[in-house]
Amino acid sequence: VPSILIEGCFPTLMMAMLQSDVDDILQPGCAVLRAYLREAPGELATLAVAGRSVPACFQEVGARLLGPEVADGVAAAAAPLLIQMVLREGEVHRDAIAGLLGMALERLAIAQTLQLRQALLVLFARLLVHDLSSTLAVLQAHSWSAAAPQGLPPGGGLGLLLVLWAREHSDLCGNYDMKVLSAALGVLLIHAPGEAMAMAVPGQMVVDVAEARMTRSQARVMGRQAGGEGKWTTMPFGAKAVWLLVEAVQREDEEAYRNHKDSEEAEDSDGDFEGSGSDGSVDEHAQGGAGP
Repeated sequence: VPSILIEGCFPTLMMAMLQSDVDDILQPGCAVLRAYLREAPGELATLAVAGRSVPACFQEVGARLLGPEVADGVAAAAAPLLIQMVLREGEVHRDAIAGLLGMALERLAIAQTLQLRQALLVLFARLLVHDLSSTLAVLQAHSWSAAAPQGLPPGGGLGLLLVLWAREHSDLCGNYDMKVLSAALGVLLIHAPGEAMAMAVPGQMVVDVAEARMTRSQARVMGRQAGGEGKWTTMPFGAKAVWLLVEAVQREDEEAYRNHKDSEEAEDSDGDFEGSGSDGSVDEHAQGGAGP
């Protein structure tokens, strides 16, 4: 990495991330910080920004962007940055990880957009796959004592995550994110403690057939009312995890079938233009017609 990018650009970027309130700076700034972590970890290790170590600056940026006053889009951009901090420099950030994940969990509970809910759920899923025991320990130690929004009961952080995950999973999308979430569900089913698998979570949404047909967005709003009486069935998280994995396999099969059909249709259509000129005219000799 050229020295100008380390000694000149990086401190300026970091100060902007620590001080700016402009979303158009903060969102792409998260992506650039991830690139620095990926491409120049050695060069950053000896650098200081305004008298602070680079790890301390990253931790401050993470805490700042997960705060409740920050726009959902910015907080969503901070989630992949936090993943990189843990995966690439977990030992350096060890003392700060619990606090950052606690902030991410509480931000998840009040997230207003699907984009942020998905980003934060993928964050926890990725860390569960990376280090199940440490991530579970952080979640179990986090106490959710404040008045919980959206009908969520007070309790431990793990229960809060599992309730939110069970409620939101079917609305999520994106091949990579869905694979991460499915991998984490598999890890939890195999290795998580029995009490986690037995936790009651939203099962199926209860829809009154007498009501008018709902759009997807209306169903999603209804789905967020997990604590609403009569809105959801409940089931153990282990059973819900199995159900979600079955759904994932079915989606994969349906996508493979559609791709296969599209490929067959494309092959069949190749013969439609045999004997045609580049201008669309038909070659009479190719069609068996008489010449002039």
